[in-house]
Amino acid sequence: MPPEAERRAYLRLPLTTRLRFRRLEMREGYLEQRIATNIGAGGLFVPTSVPWSLGTLCELEFTIPSQSEAVRVLGRVIWESVEAPEPGMGVAFVRLDPSVRDDLVRLAQRGDWKTATSPR
Repeated sequence: MPPEAERRAYLRLPLTTRLRFRRLEMREGYLEQRIATNIGAGGLFVPTSVPWSLGTLCELEFTIPSQSEAVRVLGRVIWESVEAPEPGMGVAFVRLDPSVRDDLVRLAQRGDWKTATSPR
């Protein structure tokens, strides 16, 4: 199996941002809040000791330095791990505004890894 970086379509940013997320079947409110530390134009890593099942659809909200408003994204859990040192789940973006995807690609290419602000 190729190294993880070779399987990804997009570069990842070691960007730290406050993340709010919920399962799509929940109609209101956000279930959980975490700090995301790894994000790319294709998805992000959600640190959690209780990852959701593979295929779970979720809504995510986070900020990136190039966007003035919080970004809302539809995602799907594509892998999960309860193993140390960093248990969590990988969430692929299913629906992402093209301008946000372009911003994430540019940030990763420039190595612009500033800490994002928390969602409002």
